[in-house]
Amino acid sequence: MEKIRIDFVSDVVCPWCAIGYKRLKQAIAETGLQDKVDIVWHPYFLNPDMPQEGENNNDYGARKYNRSLEESLLNRERITAMAKDNGLTFNLDDNTRVINTYKAHVTLEYARQLGKQTALKERLFTAFFTEKKDISKTEVLEQEMRAVGLELNDSADVFNNQDIQSYIEAEVSKWQAVGISSVPTMFFNQKLRVNGSQTIEGYKQILTEAMAH
Repeated sequence: MEKIRIDFVSDVVCPWCAIGYKRLKQAIAETGLQDKVDIVWHPYFLNPDMPQEGENNNDYGARKYNRSLEESLLNRERITAMAKDNGLTFNLDDNTRVINTYKAHVTLEYARQLGKQTALKERLFTAFFTEKKDISKTEVLEQEMRAVGLELNDSADVFNNQDIQSYIEAEVSKWQAVGISSVPTMFFNQKLRVNGSQTIEGYKQILTEAMAH
């Protein structure tokens, strides 16, 4: 029996991507498909022009969405509660920063080549949302790569890798060309496109249909 391939387009600082993945993972477990699904993670930049130093989340909300401080707080509380309902711990506060995720996506492509991509993606979600780490920093990313068993003789091989950089640029252009303007977006068996975070039951139904085809 062929495996279900799920192409998961996301950003590592996207809360709905983390929640959607948690629900998808639960659906995979409940349908007994743990050994029958391959997930391939693809880069998407929620904030492609974010400077390397990042931006305070409240300031970002005011600038991009014209949110008041109270509205930012309510949005944060809503996302944190939704995460908790799905078994995740989001530690978001007034000091949370929106970051540049380019280097994080570089490490994920490096990890994909070595069979550790999903493990690193999970680690980065936890590092950012739960442990409040700045995963835009090279030293933090090196630490997280080692945490999932990736050996680094010279991190320059990762962060200065022209092939990986070209791959990411091509990926971003590809997803823009098919009209993806928000994440999470998933493709099941490179055919069925699913936009946004679905319920566990919704994912179970999609997985069952994917197995049948």
